[in-house]
Parts: sequence; C-alpha cells; structure tokens
Amino acid sequence: MSKTPSRRLILQGAASLPLVGYSALSFRSAADNGRVDELQPLWLRRRDLISRSCELDRIWLERRSQLPEWCLPGPKYQNSDGNRTGSVVGWPETCGDLIADGDKWLLRPSPRDFRRLHDSEAGLHAESAYARYLEWMRLLRSRLRERRVLIAKIGLPITSDWKVLDTEIESIERTILNLPACPYIGAARLIIAFRNRRIKSTTEDRDELDLLKASIHAYLSGETPNLSRFILESISHDLEI
Repeated sequence: MSKTPSRRLILQGAASLPLVGYSALSFRSAADNGRVDELQPLWLRRRDLISRSCELDRIWLERRSQLPEWCLPGPKYQNSDGNRTGSVVGWPETCGDLIADGDKWLLRPSPRDFRRLHDSEAGLHAESAYARYLEWMRLLRSRLRERRVLIAKIGLPITSDWKVLDTEIESIERTILNLPACPYIGAARLIIAFRNRRIKSTTEDRDELDLLKASIHAYLSGETPNLSRFILESISHDLEI
C-alpha cells in the first residue's frame, strides 16, 4: 500500500482511534477517569456522525456516475476549436444555442453572465437585449429544474445532508475542546485539530503522516511523549490495514 494514504482513509483512521487502552501508558489518574467518562459519549457520538458522513461520500461517488455529463461541474467555456476551457463551474450545460462571449462560447453560463451580457448590449438595443436575457434565464431555470429531478430520482445526497452532520460534529468538538485538560482530552484535541487541518488542506500530494506529526508537535506538550507515540503508532497502524 502507498505510504501516502488517501484523505478519506486517514480521516477514517483518525476518527476511529479508540479512547480505551490508554491504561497501558501508566499515567491514568482518578481525575483522568472522570474526564474520560465525560469524554467517551461525546467521542462515540462524533465517531458515529463522521461514519455517517463517510457513508454519504460513498453514496455520492457511486450515484454521481449515473448523472449525464451536462449535470456535472465542468469547464465554463468552449473555444472556436470545440475544446472546452476555462475554470470548472457548477452550472449545468446550456440546452440552447451556445452564447458568444468575446472569442469563446459560454458552455455553462450563470445568471451573472447573462446580466453582464445584457448590460453590455442594452445601451444600443435595449428591447432585444432584454428579450434575450429573459429567454436565457428561462432556459437556465428549466435546466436547473431538470437537474433537480434527476438528482432526486437517483437519490444523490445534497449539501444539506452533510450540513446537519457537520453542524453537530462542530458542536461536539467545541464541547470537547472546552473540557478540563488531561492526557485523554489532549489526545482528542489533537485528533480534532489534525482532522480539521487536513480537511482544509488543498494540496493533494502532502504526506498525511507529516501533517499528523506537525499536529502532534503543535497540540501536545513535551510532557506527554508516550501519548504522542501511542497516537502516531495507532493511526499509522490503521492506515496500513
């Protein structure tokens, strides 16, 4: 297996890191026991929510392939050679004639594009420019309705499905971060920080374990080196499964 695991794999590994078995490290106290009892239900709930989010990811990837290409994000323009170009946008492909925009054609126009083109023509041909604008918007609304029907038909998860899970995960994480400090809370804070840092990373070829090591140094003090090693070894083991 590659030593640079996928984003999803490391998040699953970090999310599933158990908060049991730490007694082997021989620094658990009576005070720690009470804090772990407070942490455990929060951690298990968070793990369940992350698992459900991962399942939504799996369903989305599986069912997304059932959509026609015009529904999917793609290049905004088509050039005179017929090649698609420009930034990838989420608007559907137009179902009418391609719209000229400078030396290119708009393939996935947005309402802002329509307004911009309308405004550029309205000074000379106000009536015809407005009529074209209304027709463009009618076609776009029709295309969006058609896409919504297809998405509902195949049961593709939508943003709000993740949002409700993410909101509760964030609430649980805030609660954990405010719990009184102990090595186990420190471990939980580390994993939360690492997961959130990895999600925000936009460089796909970053080495995941290097990020984990950086998080350990940033979020655990030098007084808990055994815990640091334990976390690193545990997550590294999960990644090799």
